Amino acid sequence: MGWQWTFGPGILLGVDAGVQLKLGADRNVTLPPGASADMQKDANNLVDLASSYPLPSFHLRFGWSL
Repeated sequence: MGWQWTFGPGILLGVDAGVQLKLGADRNVTLPPGASADMQKDANNLVDLASSYPLPSFHLRFGWSL
């Protein structure tokens, strides 16, 4: 959802907010050489947990239009 305003001769100001959802993923976790299998498993579990929640998205836009 967002809004955009035009001021004077083509000056634009916009703001929008939304939610980013995971639609699909192919994870690739790379750890330093010598990392144990338990460390790899823990890293994969953390990535799975973090990617299961929606992320907020906010943008402020400023521009000029001809």
